[in-house]
Amino acid sequence: MHITNVKKLEIDITHVCTLQCFNCDRGLSLMPGGKETNVSLEQINKLIKQTVDNNHHWEQIRIMGGEATVHPEFNKIIQTLYDYKQKYNRSLRLIVATNGHTEFTKNKLNWLELNYPSIIVENTAKVNNYQKGFDLIHYAASDFNDDPNYQYKGCWTTEACGVGLNASGFYCCAVGGAIDKFFKYDIGIKDLTEVTVENMTKMFEPLCSKCGRHEHIQVDNNNIEVVVSKTWKECLDNFDADKKLARY
Repeated sequence: MHITNVKKLEIDITHVCTLQCFNCDRGLSLMPGGKETNVSLEQINKLIKQTVDNNHHWEQIRIMGGEATVHPEFNKIIQTLYDYKQKYNRSLRLIVATNGHTEFTKNKLNWLELNYPSIIVENTAKVNNYQKGFDLIHYAASDFNDDPNYQYKGCWTTEACGVGLNASGFYCCAVGGAIDKFFKYDIGIKDLTEVTVENMTKMFEPLCSKCGRHEHIQVDNNNIEVVVSKTWKECLDNFDADKKLARY
């Protein structure tokens, strides 16, 4: 059984992106993100308040997307999280993950380096939407498992990357949070006090069963097309865009 690292956090501050990479692990090749996926500055402040009030010690927070730099409040979010680090958690590893693709993003990264040189930047420097070696998150592991009693036990992501947070709340991992956008389980946790290993593990059955990363599923054509399994096709065919997940 994999154990969610509740000391690490990945915040998908937006699912808007300047690329829609084939088989994106946030599902953006199936459904591009809109402004409704943005985590607001108010939600970031809510996260910090819950963190401080509950004396929760984050070892690492990674700010992600989509493409994080296109969030309209990116600068303020960075400043707010940096101020939290300086005031409450000096040992915190604060990371920004980016595709580094556009001039706009490059300018944001220059601003980040100038004003917050201690923030770590993970720049994949993508040049197009072809990415070799992606696991297929929208190829359901349950389509391979004939045993109805099979227990989904998470994968390396929940241990290495930790808890995911998006506009709908906390998840066992950020990929799981993206999956919930499609299947509409609406299980994002809204209170940090409920972010426990036990509650994260409860998410494995609905979310990991839909995720190809659970079985490390890839395709032989190096991911130059979008690939979905039966369960995902049924989900997309019956997708209800009007049904909204509750916000964090």
